[in-house]
Amino acid sequence: MKKLGDVWDSLPDTDYTSKYIDENTKIRMYEVVGKKFSETTSISTVLECLRKFQDRYGERAKKALDNEGIDWKAMMHALRACYQLIELYTTGTITLPRPEAKFLIEVRTGKLPYNIVGSILDDSVELASKLSTLSTLPKEPNRKFWEDFLYNTMSEYYSLEWIFDD
Repeated sequence: MKKLGDVWDSLPDTDYTSKYIDENTKIRMYEVVGKKFSETTSISTVLECLRKFQDRYGERAKKALDNEGIDWKAMMHALRACYQLIELYTTGTITLPRPEAKFLIEVRTGKLPYNIVGSILDDSVELASKLSTLSTLPKEPNRKFWEDFLYNTMSEYYSLEWIFDD
């Protein structure tokens, strides 16, 4: 029975697969979409495991390609949040309504292919994450300032005189 080690040099190394040596065991490992196999695993066992994985998750991937079963509202909110973070990290402000509102509505209504929206979301998350590490914004908000701001704004708007026991 052939093992992965027998065909090691012909195994592909792609975006979804990788070869490495386990630091603890010093055994060569082959990873396929998150599934890890040692070089001593039989090829038939690897194929059986990958078939089961495809059967379980392949249907979801096919639906995604056909724009079925996708939570478009969640995708839209994730994109909006990324765009707001990117703007906040680069300008220090957040614009409302959002400049990309038309695009976000197209996302929410599922009018765009999932692979395109997913790619844009991945890129946006990556950019927001990078910008967060470079940001000079404070780690915590100035709570006293905002509490006072809300208190004063509400008092003025409602013509209220607040009485607190200090």
